[in-house]
Amino acid sequence: HERPAGPFRLHLVRDFRIIRRIPNIRSLMYLAFIQTFTYLGTSAIISVFALQLLARQGIHSGPQVDYWVGVVTLAFTVASAASVPVWGRLLDRFGPSRTLSVSLLAAALASLPTALVQSPLQLCGARALLGLAAIGIGPSLLAIIKRYAPQGMESRVLAYAAAFGSLGIGGGPLIAGGIGPLLGLRTFFALNSVLLLIGFGLWVRAVTRGAAADPWREAAP
Repeated sequence: HERPAGPFRLHLVRDFRIIRRIPNIRSLMYLAFIQTFTYLGTSAIISVFALQLLARQGIHSGPQVDYWVGVVTLAFTVASAASVPVWGRLLDRFGPSRTLSVSLLAAALASLPTALVQSPLQLCGARALLGLAAIGIGPSLLAIIKRYAPQGMESRVLAYAAAFGSLGIGGGPLIAGGIGPLLGLRTFFALNSVLLLIGFGLWVRAVTRGAAADPWREAAP
């Protein structure tokens, strides 16, 4: 790290103008949003959904409720942690662009079973599957943003991405609270899959259109 020359000054408008000219920046910010939407934005909603599944089985209180809500959360986090080394290996082998595309598509497909489950046990399996697939989005996206960022502005670009990520954390409960009472939480989880598919399409289109001008696009291994 090299300390910048001169006193500290804020140039918010200038920085924004520079950042908005970064190739594919809109797609990257959308992906930062959907990544946290999938991970953190659904955390509170999945607990409510588990309670609904338990209520259908006549279980409204007691140790079983606490147990299943905890297990559903644990299944997602343990599966994510277990698959991190695999995604790290893929990232080193194939590069961030290809790894991001695969993880987005895998997460979109893995998100669908959550909208179809009928029991807490099935919900645990669906969440574990999503955790296995979606954990590759974060590291790949981070690597791509750092490569796209102008030299000396890496932290500022990552800060903008973090801001969009914060919107994803709050966007999950907000959207679920809006459509859940009308269409049910299954619709919310189906929407999550659709948003991931949109992210996959946006990224593939962005890379395809900018291939000739992509200085970091990986060569075939």
